[in-house]
Amino acid sequence: MIEDRVERQIVTRVLSELFQTALQYGLDVNVRATGSLGAPDWSPSKPLSLSDLKRDSLATKVFGSSDDSELTSERSSRFELAVKQMDEYFARYGGHGSGCAVLLPIAQQIANEDFPLNVVVLGGAICSSPRVTVKLPPNRRLVVLLASENAPDDNPCAAIEQERRLRAAFPKAVVTPLVDSSTLSRVLLNGSDGLGSQLVVRSCDDRKKPKETQTIASSSQEVPPTDSPNKRLHVISPRQGAKVARLVPFQGEGAAPREQVFPVVCVGDECFPQQPVTADDKGNFDGVIIIGRPANDCGQRYEFRLFAQLRQELTVGRVIGTWPKAGASSLSVDLIRAEECGAGD
Repeated sequence: MIEDRVERQIVTRVLSELFQTALQYGLDVNVRATGSLGAPDWSPSKPLSLSDLKRDSLATKVFGSSDDSELTSERSSRFELAVKQMDEYFARYGGHGSGCAVLLPIAQQIANEDFPLNVVVLGGAICSSPRVTVKLPPNRRLVVLLASENAPDDNPCAAIEQERRLRAAFPKAVVTPLVDSSTLSRVLLNGSDGLGSQLVVRSCDDRKKPKETQTIASSSQEVPPTDSPNKRLHVISPRQGAKVARLVPFQGEGAAPREQVFPVVCVGDECFPQQPVTADDKGNFDGVIIIGRPANDCGQRYEFRLFAQLRQELTVGRVIGTWPKAGASSLSVDLIRAEECGAGD
């Protein structure tokens, strides 16, 4: 699926690599220009999987012989034809879009298909739209390529925020900017393992803070500014990677005596402050956090952290866009909502 705002040279670059991969591994290709009204799906007239070859024709000659020259020639011919037909398709249906990409119809299309490899190429900003999450079965892979090469240098946080929204919508997808051809081929075949080293930016310091009214906490103690809070708080339970029910008891340690501790649960670009607890005289504490909605979100992965010495106000039930600023925190604990809602370990 390629957004119709993506520049033609980028379309050619991405699809050419897709065609080569399909020819090498016997895959068929289906293309759609998203956002273009009336654009039909398109596939090369000659399957790149070579599935149309009959036993009594070229297939017999090629696969019954140790000489690969005929197979190479056939693949080359089909590649050139596919590129030509692709150019004609996007000359008609591509390059007409404007504005921003709407994730809902893209997500619906992906969810309604059963292709083992799905590639989405986006060419710019993401529209404000209903928040969606696509959960694909293990036998399906999704790669999202960010094809905008003109992101403003003076607002890198906008690009980071866009990527966070995409990761929230497609939690199992490989989300990456445009990469070179060899890396793209590895990503198509091996998922995120094909990227090698990766840089992950968790948040931006200049994010706009939400306006808050009713508050549950605001530390009166002056805390020195820090982008890397002291990790003295420790989550004893639940354990890393645990499958949990919606209501999750937790235990922790490392707080100062009688100090307030603030649990926060994040998924994608949404963080949910939970009911704070107070440590005992030894700095130990316990409480309950809420993971997901009552009848939804089964299988979704969440991050859980504990905070103390807050440097901002929090409200239970009011969503914030990133982890809160604080003088002390725990490390993140990944939790997975149990497949059967209400059943945990």
